[in-house]
Amino acid sequence: MRIQNHEQLDRRINVSKLAKVNGQSFDKGQVLKGEILNIQQKDVLIQLANGARLTATLTNDMELSIGQKLLFQVKDASSEQVVLKPMLDELFNPKDTKMLQVLDEAGVTANEKNMKLVHGLIKRNMPVDKQFINQVMRLAYKFKDVPLERILLMLEKDIPVTKENVQQLDQLIHNQNSMKQNIVDLSQSIINEASKETQQELIKILVGSQVVESNKQLLDSQGDSVNKDHTVSKENVVNQENIEPSLMKEVMEDSPKLERILPDAMLKSINDTIKSMFTGTGKPIPQLTGDMTIEQLEEWVAGLELDEEDKQSLNKTITSKILTAVVDKSIYLNKGALEQPNLIKEYYQEIYDKLSQIIQSKEAMGHKNGGLAKHVTKVKQNIEFMHYLNQNYNYVQLPFKFNHALLNSELYIFENKKELMSKGKTDAVSALLRLDYLNLGHLDIYVKKQENNVECKFYVEDEEKQKRVNEHMDKLFKRLDSFGYRITGISVTLQSDSFQVVEDFLERKGEAESVKRYSFDMRV
Repeated sequence: MRIQNHEQLDRRINVSKLAKVNGQSFDKGQVLKGEILNIQQKDVLIQLANGARLTATLTNDMELSIGQKLLFQVKDASSEQVVLKPMLDELFNPKDTKMLQVLDEAGVTANEKNMKLVHGLIKRNMPVDKQFINQVMRLAYKFKDVPLERILLMLEKDIPVTKENVQQLDQLIHNQNSMKQNIVDLSQSIINEASKETQQELIKILVGSQVVESNKQLLDSQGDSVNKDHTVSKENVVNQENIEPSLMKEVMEDSPKLERILPDAMLKSINDTIKSMFTGTGKPIPQLTGDMTIEQLEEWVAGLELDEEDKQSLNKTITSKILTAVVDKSIYLNKGALEQPNLIKEYYQEIYDKLSQIIQSKEAMGHKNGGLAKHVTKVKQNIEFMHYLNQNYNYVQLPFKFNHALLNSELYIFENKKELMSKGKTDAVSALLRLDYLNLGHLDIYVKKQENNVECKFYVEDEEKQKRVNEHMDKLFKRLDSFGYRITGISVTLQSDSFQVVEDFLERKGEAESVKRYSFDMRV
């Protein structure tokens, strides 16, 4: 009902007076709750929730009725006039009342942005107390360019809201967080960009854990040959008198022998280089052997009958080959992790420790190695973000170095760890393996496993790749059958919808089978 009259409306409360009544001033975007007392064209008289009356101008001509209760948003305010935008009646419900009450108790202005914030907290069953709301508001202000929903998602999933993690999540969402590519960049930086002094330091750091692991394997293998009935452990490393003295000596050395670092082909290549340097000189050709340590190697090169320029050239060649071998062994994930998933956890722990040591090294992080410092930090942040994700989810990137054809690989297991703790284990497992190949492009592989029944679905980019994958389905059938799995279905189809990390994984609702397009099983 519209009342058309020209009587002056009650203007007993203007902006300044209202500020005194509410204890706060008007802010643009502020939301007010009120009941319409009178209407005259675009001017309305409303009674606010605190009983005060306000005359204001509406932004547009709407059919409103006296007695109607609704929300108004402040579009403009001055000492002379308040301009309000009516919000539909449907918004004026118990939830809105709750949000206004929460904001009032928190001492926060009731505007559209803050109501959206409280609505997001309530929807996610997150705290709505004053302290938490203000914490979220501070984060929203600090990260102005980050959508509020993303900040709430990070808080809900216990991911610290930092510049680095915000960037990592954004890259994950947009499929730009390739651990494999970051590892490749780091490897190239170590081999090609680091100074000579830094390379020596990096070799010691990267080889360090290999020495411990290879020495442990050395002792284990000796112990196994002595006593087959007992498991070797750190507490019971077998009787040392049963281990050959030469092996015990190597275990105690700080520097590993070259044979444990360099492949035979690489050692041969170095000796070929040495041979070419001595050919035609009439001098005996020395032979580099695998039983030398890195320290002994430096002394050995220094003692060769070569001029200083040739010695430096040889040293550079050997250091480069050692670095390449060390990087391949220590930076990339061993393919044995396919059969022993526990190796994945050990790999990430080891590489994280190595990266931390490199960051602590003044030599490695010096101004001469700016590119190296950047790549080391990038991979370390990548691992830290993956760690936070794994507090609630099973997600891992698999930086294997099979060959240059495999660009990236990620594994998503559709199980929420907190849900599993409350519901208990289930025989059904679903996951998604995402692969990026140089020639095949992007592949999404969905595998659902229940007991020994396995269903596989491949999603490819185009018909040509669909044909190429189909050509290998018989091999896959036989391979899975050899593991004792019963194949309930295998299909290769064109990918129509892209996988959405937030909707399909981080905020997936219901059971894994509801994600019809995707899934995978580790052993498969």
